[in-house]
Amino acid sequence: MLREVRAAMRGPELSVAVLVSQVLSALDPAHDSELPPELPRPDLGELITSFIEVRYAETTALLHAAAALLDDELLTARIRRELAGRTHPLPDDIVQLSDLTALRAAAMLDPLGEAENLVVQLTGAGVRGSSLVILVDHRLGSAIKDAFIVPQDIDELIATMSDLSRRQGETPLEVAPLPLPEARARIEHGIAAYQQVREVLPDQDLWPGLEALLRLVARSLPPGGTGYPQSESDPGRLMDDYLEEEELDFQVEAETLTHDFMGSTFYTADADDRDAHSVAHLLALLALEVLEEDLAWEPHDVEWLLTEAVPVALSGEPREYALVPGLLRGLIRFCHNEGGVPTAETSRALASVTRHEPEYLRLRDDPDIVAEREAVAMANAAEYAAAGLAAYLTRALGSPEAIAALDDRPLPDEALDVAGLPADVTERVCRVTALSDRVADELFDVEIRTATRRLLVLVAAGDPAIFRRRSDDARLAAAALWIVTMANGRVGWDAPVQVKQLLSAFGLAGSISQRAEPMLAAIGATGLLRPSVLLVGTPVLLTSTMRADLLQLRERALLRG
Repeated sequence: MLREVRAAMRGPELSVAVLVSQVLSALDPAHDSELPPELPRPDLGELITSFIEVRYAETTALLHAAAALLDDELLTARIRRELAGRTHPLPDDIVQLSDLTALRAAAMLDPLGEAENLVVQLTGAGVRGSSLVILVDHRLGSAIKDAFIVPQDIDELIATMSDLSRRQGETPLEVAPLPLPEARARIEHGIAAYQQVREVLPDQDLWPGLEALLRLVARSLPPGGTGYPQSESDPGRLMDDYLEEEELDFQVEAETLTHDFMGSTFYTADADDRDAHSVAHLLALLALEVLEEDLAWEPHDVEWLLTEAVPVALSGEPREYALVPGLLRGLIRFCHNEGGVPTAETSRALASVTRHEPEYLRLRDDPDIVAEREAVAMANAAEYAAAGLAAYLTRALGSPEAIAALDDRPLPDEALDVAGLPADVTERVCRVTALSDRVADELFDVEIRTATRRLLVLVAAGDPAIFRRRSDDARLAAAALWIVTMANGRVGWDAPVQVKQLLSAFGLAGSISQRAEPMLAAIGATGLLRPSVLLVGTPVLLTSTMRADLLQLRERALLRG
């Protein structure tokens, strides 16, 4: 550890404070469940004693930071008595860390109202140009989801992020100055809310490692802020809703990766080969689970996929199973080409495919793998059966009455009906509808166009604020059309139209799920049930083909009853 401290002492300002904050987070009893039971958690008092017994400049730096960050008064007093007898020359940002505070604060608002970035410009001895950036997720009761330090003041940071947003074609950032008492209240709320939902949030590079440092900054600020409204939802329900949204994002990302790969020169299978489509989608799902954002494949990623994940995930059908190595080589080349990964790294990943291919092929008939494969299939079937056809139909159609009245008549060519909508959103609903109409006519049909018009009206009635926020009309239109086409099985990796193709028709790229989620909430939809199955909870948004399929399920449910 002394080597790490030595490097931090030579690093940017507050590097030692960050390191010690991370150590204190790792020793937090709240992390006990994350340690293997056979490994006892190190004792903080014993660790401090070890620093006291070794009189190096590095341990003196650690003790200064610990004294500032700890909220244990007895332990802090013990550290300060020891420091009184030490004379190692150290930078001011270490020795006077206790005086760290905030000079200014601001909130950068998400146009959808789902999150915000708190930006806190730090000031103190030896601290000249650093800011805290704190990501707060309102979907999780305004819990802190990430935090990090940047070497910029507020003005520079906002200019940088605004320029990035503009270059990416996103809605301009809304920035509001934040009084310091309010900054304190929001930080303290965010930390407390995080403790309620931390089990669903993956650790970030510096979060929750920066928790002790955030608490120090918050304690230094004046009280009196109001903070965020207290969530009325049960933390368990918040976590369930959040995980469902995350799953939706993941599925959209996987569909986009599958489509992009299959449309590239690196995909060599027949365009109409359904087995190849299925395998490509599975590989995309697994790639997103294990790879970093740059989608760079390491040899150990390839080994895990070929020797653990795919043999169990596939059915074992010989032709489908045999497609994997070739498609995986193509996907690796595609990902590395897109991410600009060096050729040498691509060669290493491809060599790993060659090295593990024989074992992969052998595992198809391995008795243990066959047994595990069958167990997974039975578990999936049991999960579906437990839900029951009646429960599925209720989620898809909204009520027993809707199930009983279900028919398969085609949706009419229906005009947009804005009667009863708030006057201030009517014009925008009409603008967005004109955009969705154009693409519905171009890629789909009258039923999809009518269903999308109905959806936009339902959303505007259920949550008018969606149409009052500053956001791009094209993204709203694309999100509405995506919901309708997903609900009707008309878009996705195994459908006639791909997600990327739909977005391209609007002149867009990237993910649309962030715009879709509040729309689904506005109509009370239950959302994604499993990959590529979106349940909207009403028959008025479903085409005749989809309702005919549901009628067949209704008959099966009646027979079982």
